[in-house]
Parts: sequence; C-alpha cells; structure tokens
Amino acid sequence: MIVDYSEADIMGMPEEQFYTYEKDWAKDKIVALSQLYSAANEVLSKKAFSVGNYSFDTDYTLYIFVRSVDVKGNHDCDLVLVANDEVEVGRANGIRASGGRFGSKLNLMKDGMEHTGTAVGKFLLKQVKSGR
Repeated sequence: MIVDYSEADIMGMPEEQFYTYEKDWAKDKIVALSQLYSAANEVLSKKAFSVGNYSFDTDYTLYIFVRSVDVKGNHDCDLVLVANDEVEVGRANGIRASGGRFGSKLNLMKDGMEHTGTAVGKFLLKQVKSGR
C-alpha cells in the first residue's frame, strides 16, 4: 500500500508548500503513515489479510491517492488497486475519513490519517467478504 499526498490539497496548499508551512510534517508524516497502516490492519488482519509498504514483491499494489485534507484533518481519498503488470484492476473514488476534534492542525491531520486507515480497512474487508 502506498499513500500518495503529492497531488493533495492540504488545507489549501499543495504538499510541497505544506512542508514549508508545517515544519514537523517531514518527520511526523512517517509516524502518521505507520498509524494509517496499523489502523487498516487492525480491521483486516484478523479476518482477511494485511497491508503495508513492503520492500518485497507482491502481486498487487494498493494506492491511496489523497485528494484533499481540510483544516480539521478530514481526508478525501481515492483507492486504486494495480496488478504487477501495471494494470488497474480496481478503483474506489471518494473514501472519506474524519479528522480530529482538538489540537494543532498537524495533530488533526494525523488523526485523519488514522481514521483513513480504518475506513480503508473496512472498505477492503467489505469488498473481500462480498467477493469483489
């Protein structure tokens, strides 16, 4: 699973500008991505499979393209499942997850990343159970 913020509108800024605005984004993003993976796996691992950013070959890669993050940390994302031969085999547009309730903008965003992991896990589990 690869989480891509490169084309996201983050609180009215592209990610490149957000790095300048929020100095801790560079180090906190790594931790927050780990929380996203963990949240997805909490939903998935006991029932289906697990996801992560692995350094070995797998049959499929799931991309989470973050489209927007608002000031509360709410995330809007699209999922794209790609086979090893670079062929898109599945897509889900408009996965939405809530951000946080209090704290800094970065804290709200990290809460949103964790909630995004949970939303993605629930969506994938539902797809597996329905045989899609």
